Amino acid sequence: MGSAEREPVDAPPVHLIKVELTGLDASNQPTTLTLTPSEPLLSESTPALSTTSLRLTFDRFLLPASAVRQAICLQASADPVATLNDCTQGVFLEPSYDPVRRQVTYRVPAGEALVADARYWLTVLSSPDPSGFGVRAFDGAPLEKTLVLQFSTAAMDPAGMGPVDPPLDDVGKRAASEELFCAASACVAACGDDMTCASKCPVAQSLTLSCGGCHGPIELGIPAMGLDMSTPERLAWMNGQVAHQTMTGEHADEPDQQPRRFGRAMPLVDPGNPGNSYALYKMLVGPIYRATPLAQGMQQGEMDRLRGSVVVGLPMPPSDVYAVPAQGIEAISAWIMTGAETPACP
Repeated sequence: MGSAEREPVDAPPVHLIKVELTGLDASNQPTTLTLTPSEPLLSESTPALSTTSLRLTFDRFLLPASAVRQAICLQASADPVATLNDCTQGVFLEPSYDPVRRQVTYRVPAGEALVADARYWLTVLSSPDPSGFGVRAFDGAPLEKTLVLQFSTAAMDPAGMGPVDPPLDDVGKRAASEELFCAASACVAACGDDMTCASKCPVAQSLTLSCGGCHGPIELGIPAMGLDMSTPERLAWMNGQVAHQTMTGEHADEPDQQPRRFGRAMPLVDPGNPGNSYALYKMLVGPIYRATPLAQGMQQGEMDRLRGSVVVGLPMPPSDVYAVPAQGIEAISAWIMTGAETPACP
């Protein structure tokens, strides 16, 4: 695979699988509406809520730095949008990228909403220029082509209907992260020595039981790469710590939030950003993920491309090393997204 800045990228382009919104059915009840490249128009008889989020799912893992608000244009105007400069009436949206689902969720800011009873055009940008805005795969391959999809908003949202999938403030994120972490820790503690039981506990199982054999405890010797992941209390050290296998070049021990080359100086856990968290990718390359509905629609060979590329200069470990249950991978991504808090759990 090449470098998008220096040579052509030898990898397949990204394709949009679907866009999901929350809308209203014939009974005026909330339902999921789906747009696809082959069916890019929603009838006005199936409108979206004014507070809907837009959930874009792709067939390849994305370059986190491309999963930004400037990668799309949402506006109540049919004016063509070839580049971001043409998005003159664009709605400000807040994005978050979940690599487990290969999904970017765009949310209307808290307290705001789309215009009611209006037609919206959603343009998902592709840019042949690596320095331009547009959706890209982790290896720099662009979206196959710019896509335009359309939907309408409801004249009025149902009474009592609050924001759909709203963004959390800092307090809400911390609470959600602690709840995810402590619920898992308590689950493992309650299971005792029953590994079948513990294997069903999300965050703590995935990080301590799956990884603790190689990474700790330190009392039994030096853990691999000096990383002790044997107990939930020892996981906080990972936050912002660059993974040894991703260190290369100048200042390689300083975490890179937007590396020019995917994987360089990637933190083990980048709080708030699962797309830039090395520990999550190590679990994604395991054998269980690809057999789950989470991997549905993923391009053939994508796991091999990820395993061979996410570490600078070295491949990922064998695929049978990190056999993490699907619910554990989802929980870890959500935990990182909400801040990766590691409190002292009751």
